[in-house]
Amino acid sequence: MTMTLLPGWIAYVYQIVGNHIIRPLLHISPSTVRDFVDAKSSKQKMSNFADYVRDMLKCDFENVILCTNRSRNIVSSFFLAAMAVWMVTWILPLFGLSSFSLMLFALVPSLAMWHAYSYTPTCLPMVPTCLLPDLVDTLQLLLPDKIQWPTPLLTSPGCLASGGGGECLKSCLAPPFNFNEWQR
Repeated sequence: MTMTLLPGWIAYVYQIVGNHIIRPLLHISPSTVRDFVDAKSSKQKMSNFADYVRDMLKCDFENVILCTNRSRNIVSSFFLAAMAVWMVTWILPLFGLSSFSLMLFALVPSLAMWHAYSYTPTCLPMVPTCLLPDLVDTLQLLLPDKIQWPTPLLTSPGCLASGGGGECLKSCLAPPFNFNEWQR
């Protein structure tokens, strides 16, 4: 099956992928592109690129401990990294590189942490100290503050409100449940 790509469609995809996925993920700004392109010599261009790669792979211990470069939420960074990898795995088979697609999904956690905290894989096994608070904040957003137990599960209606613990909940062996075995 052949796919016809219109020039307008290519420009639109390039704009969406470039502006909303690649640029924020790689922290590319117009000034960094200008500095790279406007370098006087190819040797200076390579040194700019080498500096960029070195910064991406260098472990900044102060950043890992103090989270000084914490710029984004880990959940949104994880989602963005997963979407970027998904798009790349969608494009790779067009070039006959489908075998690399599955391996790229292993990069999603490290890409998300790099995007959120400027954390690089060279810092392993250390993790940023702000990772756990971010995960706890995310869980607090997802989980309810209070669970309202259904009345048939309680021994008496106001038992849990008065501070009762596990004794307020009926046993699964008791009526109306009568779960005596795993299968019926």
